[in-house]
Amino acid sequence: SRRQPGSAFKPLIYSLALDNTYTAASMLKDRPLVFKNSEWKPKDFSKQYKGKLSLRYSLVHSKNIPTINLTMALGRKKIIEHAKILGLTANMPNDLTIGLGTASVSLPELINTYSIFANGGYLIKSIFISKILNKDNSILEDNSELSMPKVLSEDTAFLTTSILRDVIKY
Repeated sequence: SRRQPGSAFKPLIYSLALDNTYTAASMLKDRPLVFKNSEWKPKDFSKQYKGKLSLRYSLVHSKNIPTINLTMALGRKKIIEHAKILGLTANMPNDLTIGLGTASVSLPELINTYSIFANGGYLIKSIFISKILNKDNSILEDNSELSMPKVLSEDTAFLTTSILRDVIKY
């Protein structure tokens, strides 16, 4: 089944930012957003704004407004392409809500995507059945060969992992 990952999608956006001129210390705007001809008024749970926040702080505290600003700066198309490269196969909404995790993804896909950060930038897809043998021990199916494409720089994987560790610390 597929579900909206919500804020669990944010590390994908922030990893794209880290791959594109942003640093963990880059400042992001945290101010109310108003869109003309739209009733959508995104906000954070706290409904408080701090002006500017570092990229690290914004991800650690799962701030919506800085994430939407980052989504606008990076571009929805680039985010969708990045998500696909990182292994998500879902149809992604081509609007700003993508930054808040409104695409529907499966849990195994999301797990594989998160593992990229821990695996130094390599996508290692989960294998549920490695080998099937018949009664004579002949191989009917063999999935033991791992495909491990590099989909993210090692530096970006490391920085994203470092920031996600801060989620637990703080």
